[in-house]
Amino acid sequence: IAQVAEYEARNSTQSTIGNGNYTDRPDTADLEVQHIQRGSPAPSLAVTEGDYGDGPRTGARSTLQGVVKGVGEIDSARPPQAPSKVEQFSCPYLLLDIRDTDSFEDCHIITAKNYPTSMLSRATNYESKDMLAFKNQPGKIIVIYDEDERLGPNAATTLVQRGYDNLFLLSGGMRIAYRYFPDGLMTGTPSQTVTENPKPPKTKEKASQKSFTTFDLEKLHTQLDSQLSDRSVGSRLSNASTVSSRMGHTSTSRVSNVSGSVSGRPPFKPC
Repeated sequence: IAQVAEYEARNSTQSTIGNGNYTDRPDTADLEVQHIQRGSPAPSLAVTEGDYGDGPRTGARSTLQGVVKGVGEIDSARPPQAPSKVEQFSCPYLLLDIRDTDSFEDCHIITAKNYPTSMLSRATNYESKDMLAFKNQPGKIIVIYDEDERLGPNAATTLVQRGYDNLFLLSGGMRIAYRYFPDGLMTGTPSQTVTENPKPPKTKEKASQKSFTTFDLEKLHTQLDSQLSDRSVGSRLSNASTVSSRMGHTSTSRVSNVSGSVSGRPPFKPC
């Protein structure tokens, strides 16, 4: 999540710099665009079809609006093509909050979208447009989560049975995520189930933040470095790799014997 947010922030900064006008004297193209914005035709090219005159238009001729928009004479004759589903979404992940709408509006992970589990009870039209756009797309993943992983397993099983192969479940839900990343990850006021605090919060704030800020990314990186430096905190995969590394010393002799028996075989070559 942090890497995607930083990438989008860099792209937005570069696009802002690229679109800015840093010259005191505008060139010819800038003057032509200004004429279009003011509604007056430029002397060099016709702005619209009516600027050619009252007579009938003969032949394929370009207008200035077509040139500015990048539409040529051949492109204008082609039917418009709808953008593909993958091009509409630059983010590689889709984060779905499967709790009810009220809980989602109170607090959720930034950039997440609400998809209540009640939608799964429908026989048809149970998928959102975002889900259809990300479903089994290469380089795209869908991550679902709830508060404490009570609703997640059943919802994930149902979606996998309905053909979702790129679906993942956030282990532990919001409660574990808040335990490791209490600052910068969520928007709104978390519930007592998430914070594991016996006392209710004094003030409540609705979830309104749509994207990560620079301060959020700094907090996430600080907490991430703290969790990575703490060896007592680790995932099942890291724990399994530690156990396998310990067992590697005992299996070295077996591997060497097997490798010696197959050393005379030719190397594998893909077809």
